[in-house]
Amino acid sequence: MACLHQYIRPQVYHCITKPDQIRLDSILPPRQLNVQVSFEIFGNLTGVYFTKYATEIAEKLGIKGWIMLNKRGVIRGQIEGEKDKVDEMALWLRLQGSPGAKVDHALILLFQQWDYFRIIP
Repeated sequence: MACLHQYIRPQVYHCITKPDQIRLDSILPPRQLNVQVSFEIFGNLTGVYFTKYATEIAEKLGIKGWIMLNKRGVIRGQIEGEKDKVDEMALWLRLQGSPGAKVDHALILLFQQWDYFRIIP
């Protein structure tokens, strides 16, 4: 009978030999829900290196995306990653920001969150 290996710990495997023992959640590692959001931050944000600090926070959290300061002095961007990390970044953008920044208000829009994959007819 074929053996299905389940990864449990580094270099430790468990052999499942009966098909009725196979469950997808026991084979695949647990995963976080990924989300993608778009944001605009308004306030006194010029000359305070907001985009530099935001990039450092995003890299520390493992978030992907982009950020820019537009001609009107509004910070715009998109971020994507695990929901809890994106939530943490969104709170930083809205409530804290870089030293010297004064965030008046923030617009943060959820684009998509997928916990499945499907074929669209």
